[in-house]
Amino acid sequence: MDGLHLLGGGHDAVFASTVRPTAEQRLERYRAALVAHPDRFHGLRVQFGEMHQRAVKSGHRINYAGWQKRMPALWPRTQSR
Repeated sequence: MDGLHLLGGGHDAVFASTVRPTAEQRLERYRAALVAHPDRFHGLRVQFGEMHQRAVKSGHRINYAGWQKRMPALWPRTQSR
């Protein structure tokens, strides 16, 4: 397995070479991966983000600690205390 390197923290495909790909090559690989595995929740994330930005810009305060306690699945790497 010498010479195999995971790129992008393992999210990129395995590139079997010691030569680093250019930025254009990596972008093309990401595009190909996106086409091969479309994100079914992208629209929901965009909608949620837009609603979130509107709320923050209009002065609403968001209780992130409360969210974390009520919905721990959204923060799988954190532990409620």
